[in-house]
Amino acid sequence: MVNPNIIIEVVVTEPLGTNCRKLIYNTGLVAEKLGLEIKITRGDSIKEELGEQIVPPFILIGELVLGKDIAPEKLEQLLTEQSSLK
Repeated sequence: MVNPNIIIEVVVTEPLGTNCRKLIYNTGLVAEKLGLEIKITRGDSIKEELGEQIVPPFILIGELVLGKDIAPEKLEQLLTEQSSLK
């Protein structure tokens, strides 16, 4: 059982490129399957928090940062494992 309080935040660039749209789609599929909320944030609004080293698109889950190339199956596994730790 996945903790329903987990929010998956997808940080994207504007205008949305192919990588951003693919990441939103794949993350949305996993979020829907697990019954989680997904939040989409523009990269320029989060730069101050994370610094310049991390370039969108990427996924934030709490303080965990995941790259744009993460497979949906791996994302699902990480979310399930993270829930079992809490």
